[in-house]
Amino acid sequence: MSITVPEQQEGNAWWAKLEDHDFFDQYIGRQFDTGLILGDDIDVVSGATISSTGVALGVYQGRALLADELGESYPAPMEIVKFGIGEILLISGLIMTVLFRTFAVFRKRKWLRYITLTLGLGVLGFWLSRPLSLTNIVAWLIGSPPNLPNNLFLYILVLGVVGLVLLTGKNFYCFWLCPFSAVQEVTYRIGGQIGLKPKPKTYKFLRNIRFLLLWAALMLVFWFTNPSLAVFEPWGTLFSQVGGIDQWLLLILTITFSFFIFSPWCFYICPVGAFLDIVIKVRKGGISLWKKLKVFRVKRLAEDKA
Repeated sequence: MSITVPEQQEGNAWWAKLEDHDFFDQYIGRQFDTGLILGDDIDVVSGATISSTGVALGVYQGRALLADELGESYPAPMEIVKFGIGEILLISGLIMTVLFRTFAVFRKRKWLRYITLTLGLGVLGFWLSRPLSLTNIVAWLIGSPPNLPNNLFLYILVLGVVGLVLLTGKNFYCFWLCPFSAVQEVTYRIGGQIGLKPKPKTYKFLRNIRFLLLWAALMLVFWFTNPSLAVFEPWGTLFSQVGGIDQWLLLILTITFSFFIFSPWCFYICPVGAFLDIVIKVRKGGISLWKKLKVFRVKRLAEDKA
């Protein structure tokens, strides 16, 4: 007996990893009224946590529809929000980053940034393989946030980073907590810190590529309502060792250039950094507009009194 999925919108490399680890075979022989709780009854495939969660949610929803059609009931899965070491370390990293960038006593010690970068590399990168991805962000934008009980880490990561940007107007993730940024800094130092830099006009043009890629990815996601179409960042391939030929090629090229150019992905390609930059600009624009409206209102009241 085997399970066949006729249609899916997951990335081919991630889906193949589920198949290679016999993830779907875990559902064979299960009773209709069993819990099928991910992490308890069903094992998560390491390096494909989001894909595993997506399949589990599909099973829950499909079973609910079937039960409704048959006029039967089944015990709804009682999932507990899982708060563990990963979440604690992530919160600690965010707090340290805010402290190191906010208070003068810490800002003077430039080496403190390497503490949070190391934390990000170890936890978000090699351990959990969960850096902040454009896919995580667009899932919220199209109204399909991940399942909370199995994805508390992503909730803290996305809402924490974006929330801090909205609250303070500063990006506390890029160059501070991003594991792929840490990798590029290591390779840059190994390469002798040559520091090749384009001319000012070329630099400005290259910096805008990020926004073009972000726009293209968002158009695809909104058009097809499929967050997985935004998956093209090379760090997923690096930390999970899963990816198609194009993703491996992009990773190799990025790492190669990072030996001679400081963080080429972060400066010229990263859609996450572009998105956070836009949020910062929108925040500044909103504050500026609010101040102008406030001044206009005061003048209007003064004129009315006169």
